[in-house]
Formats: sequence, structure tokens, C-alpha cells
Amino acid sequence: MSTRCCAFNSCTNNATKITQWQKQICPIHNVNQGLASCICEPPFRLFPFPTTRKDDQLRKKWASIVNRKNGSENWEPKPDSRVCSEHFVDKRPTLQNPYPSLKLGYTPYKPIKSRPPPKHRSNSNVSPPSKKKRLVLEPISEHVSEQSLMFESAACMNDNSSVEEVCEQLSTSQNEKLDNSHNDDLESKIASLEEKVKQLELDLSKKEDSRESRCMFGVAQF
Repeated sequence: MSTRCCAFNSCTNNATKITQWQKQICPIHNVNQGLASCICEPPFRLFPFPTTRKDDQLRKKWASIVNRKNGSENWEPKPDSRVCSEHFVDKRPTLQNPYPSLKLGYTPYKPIKSRPPPKHRSNSNVSPPSKKKRLVLEPISEHVSEQSLMFESAACMNDNSSVEEVCEQLSTSQNEKLDNSHNDDLESKIASLEEKVKQLELDLSKKEDSRESRCMFGVAQF
């Protein structure tokens, strides 16, 4: 006769009760409940303790939860020791609830915590979420070049325009091109252009002085 029984002192479930249940006729299937043609669940199931080789820590945890003493020493489970399904949250040990925690027959000093759920491993075929690309502002190729402004100023001076008109046209050209570019990138270039405009003013004044001197020299000869 089997001695398999639930290790909890307050529980009377054992293998004998399972054997007696299997011999009974199922009222639904009209066969013995222990036969394969009867799919009815038994009133409880008996689960063996984890082996020392497989999971010694879990075996010790179950034994400590059973809370039995063998004289002055801690109780050790025997080969026939079992824990029935009535003591598990999921009616069986699972990854989320591997420890017996129901109908212990005593109030535990600390609540029995279940193991944390396993981390979800993402499928290797699924690509990780793409990171948002940071917008990088590249320098605009249509910036106002010093050479183009020099050409414009030279063209204006060849048309015998005044210095004020040249500055006004340069300012208009700058404003039109600044609308399509960044003001921060053009400040340094505008400063250098202003210096060159001043140089052009000096050159223009020298030309005017030379023209006046030539005129005066021609009058003197006349």
C-alpha cells in the first residue's frame, strides 16, 4: 500500500483517496473515473518535492513552508513525500507561483512571495524599434559669397553710380539672399563685406580726386 501523502500536517489528502476515486463510476461518461475515456479531473493531485540534483534551493524552500519538525531537527522530505494541488495558487507549481501558499495550517511569519515573472525575450527576427534620427543642419550652399557681391559692386561702379546707390543695391541684394539663408551664418561675412564697401568708397573717392585733378590740369593748360 502506497504511503504517498501530503506533507502538511493539516492536510489529509493522500494516494489512497485518489485510488478510491478512480474506482468510482463517472456519472457523465459511465465508466471508471480512472480510465482514459473519462476526462474528468481528480479532486486533487500530488506533486513530489523537487530533487536535490534538479533544484536543491526549491526543495529546501518547500520543506521550510511545510513547517514540520523531526524532534529537534528540521524535517526532511522523504521519497514518498508529496504536496497536493490544494496548496498551490494555480493548482500546480508554476513559474509565477512555484511555492505552496494556501491552506498551510498556520500563519506564516512573512508572506510567501512568488518568483518574479521571467523577462520577455524579444524575437530575434523582430527588428528593434528604430531610433529617431537627429536633425543635422548642413551648411547651405546658396550663401552669399564675397565674390558675387564684389562683382555686383564693380558693375554698379562701372555704371557711374554713386557710393550711396552702390550701398543701397548691395543692401537690397543682401536682404534678398538673407531670406533664403541663416542670419547667424552671414553675420561674419556681412561684416567683412562692409569693410570692403568702405574700401570701395575710398577707391571711389581717390578716383574722383584724380578726375578733378585731371580736369584742373586740363583747364590750366587751356
